Amino acid sequence: MAKKVMYYTNHTVAQIAYLAGIIDGEGCLYIGRVKQGKYGSGWQWHVMLKITSCDESLILWLEQTFGGSKDSRYRWTSKKKFTRPVYNWQATGEMLDYVLSVVEPYLIIKKPQCDVIKRYRKTSKNIGSRRLPDHINEQRFELLKELKNLNGRWREHHLKNPSALSPVS
Repeated sequence: MAKKVMYYTNHTVAQIAYLAGIIDGEGCLYIGRVKQGKYGSGWQWHVMLKITSCDESLILWLEQTFGGSKDSRYRWTSKKKFTRPVYNWQATGEMLDYVLSVVEPYLIIKKPQCDVIKRYRKTSKNIGSRRLPDHINEQRFELLKELKNLNGRWREHHLKNPSALSPVS
């Protein structure tokens, strides 16, 4: 049986607004899937909010204030001179539903991603552990593509395409 993650629901407006700012700046709203079964006959889907920081105090505050789960690992710096600790906090399941419902009014950058995740979570209600119907898998795949497009907008950013820059007058 999976461990149920504890989360808290009594927060001030300041705490919720601060969390929204952290999500906008450091958060990742993610939908993923992997083949399941011996012959890869179905999909195992997962969705989460993940916040990563090199400062453990932020991750501890998130865990103490909102609950959720945290972990840490070491990551090489960009020039591979040394490793540094990296800390993660994540929300899934019911906690993800709660967090997104309270921070949504305060989100600026990640509001469209929040909407996609909330629509995805509606496909999870009353399913249990049985195999997903094809129309739900198709709907989830469309939401996955929509989220990847939103998260990948840097690829279309004007600074990545110098010919798209307008001349300075």
